[in-house]
Amino acid sequence: MGRSQGSSKSLLDLRTPFWCLALREARGSTGSGWRSQAPEGTHLALRSLAIARRQTQDLACNSCPINSGTILVPRVRLTAQVWRGTWSRIRRLVGGSQEPAKLMCARSSFRERSHPWGPGLAPCALSGPAPGARGQLSPGKGGDRGCNSMTLEAIRYSRGSLQILDQLLLPQQSRYEAVGSVRQAWEAIRAMKVRGAPAIALVGCLSLAVELQAGAGGPGLAALVAFVRDALSFLVTARPTAVNMARAARDLADLAAQEAEREGATEEAVRERVIRWTEDMLAKDLRDNRSIGDLGAHHLLERAAPEGGKVIVLTHCNTGALATAGYGTALGVIRSLHSLGRLECAFCTETRPYNQGARLTAFEFVYEQIPATLIADSMAAAAMAHYGVSAVVVGADRVVANGDTANKVGTYQLAIAAKHHGIPFYVAAPSSSCDLHLKTGREIIIEERPGQELTHVSGVRIAAPGIGVWNPAFDVTPHDLITGGIITELGVFAPEELQEALGATVTLDGPQK
Repeated sequence: MGRSQGSSKSLLDLRTPFWCLALREARGSTGSGWRSQAPEGTHLALRSLAIARRQTQDLACNSCPINSGTILVPRVRLTAQVWRGTWSRIRRLVGGSQEPAKLMCARSSFRERSHPWGPGLAPCALSGPAPGARGQLSPGKGGDRGCNSMTLEAIRYSRGSLQILDQLLLPQQSRYEAVGSVRQAWEAIRAMKVRGAPAIALVGCLSLAVELQAGAGGPGLAALVAFVRDALSFLVTARPTAVNMARAARDLADLAAQEAEREGATEEAVRERVIRWTEDMLAKDLRDNRSIGDLGAHHLLERAAPEGGKVIVLTHCNTGALATAGYGTALGVIRSLHSLGRLECAFCTETRPYNQGARLTAFEFVYEQIPATLIADSMAAAAMAHYGVSAVVVGADRVVANGDTANKVGTYQLAIAAKHHGIPFYVAAPSSSCDLHLKTGREIIIEERPGQELTHVSGVRIAAPGIGVWNPAFDVTPHDLITGGIITELGVFAPEELQEALGATVTLDGPQK
């Protein structure tokens, strides 16, 4: 599409978000040359890139700051012919005779405020396919870690202290919030400051450990056991769809009761046993995630790329280090593919209305320098049709006996689209997310969120007042659409194999019927 009629601005295809490029004066000046030699003229020359591309998004060079001789411009893929033409214009405008000697990634305080997914994101640069042709991908490598001081440590715990990364503020801010009680953990989980089924269970149980370390519960064994049981039951109510918290609550309450019944049991011993159990959850979750990543990556490659080569994977919501103790489930599979050198590109959906894909998964891809492209939820089927998606890998908040899964709303439609296109659809989840007590997905309680989460963005209403809203947080994907398999730390199973494979459920204390 060419320039719009009547517009004085040049237009440019910027389907990838902005990267900062520093354009230095050829003679190595720190800035006096550019400051004194018509920087606006340089801007005009840079705008000529848009004329050459004749695409669809505003270059807006007037917003590029000039700081110490650095001109910040959007990064675009340019042909040699475009570069030659551009530099000749720059030389004429600023009176220089040489091409700039260096293009470098600017490590400045510049932040692309108009791009809420944050600085440094360089996903796959997409070239739109001709009608009827398959799209081609040119993967970017993610942001330079040196440009990004943010962290992927979602949970910080030491004996008696718990902090969580407030994920509602990402990617703009990285701020930790202390959690000193079960009540505070419940509020953080409910508000989605921490989210992801494994992370919810971890934060809930660790908040109980913090209270116990501070002396809560008792006096007496019976009072302590009752305190543990009631606190855990309360935590389960924060977000009931994910089974991990409910399962951990059941196991931990049983453990406390059993320890209290031991001959010679003391309040101190029971308290210590419960605290140690919750601390072991962190290490186990990380081990499980790495197993899921490795098992899933190899199974996916055998299915989608048996003759070698790289794969393109599509994922939904956030299932990475920010949703777990580290590494991730579905995102862990993508990490493993990348570490094997077999990932061409990952598509991540924005995941409305909370935008976990745009805010969190994209952030993780940048941090890990994994080639990725952000798309709107409504673009997923088109991406499958035009860009050769090899597999879809998602997480799960609950997997029931027949293989039906509950996951972030939008998963169901991805599974339908994947089956239509003949693309393997995988669900990656630890065995702690499997609930064999429920027979089918129809029995899963689906959390519904406030309508304001859909009608407002950053406190600003975007929908007409008075419109009705339905805002389920999850949907259920029928087992027959899970064509790739269910990836657990114990192996990859077809949905119909899951119940037999996990008939002896695994807890921190070993198999339990």
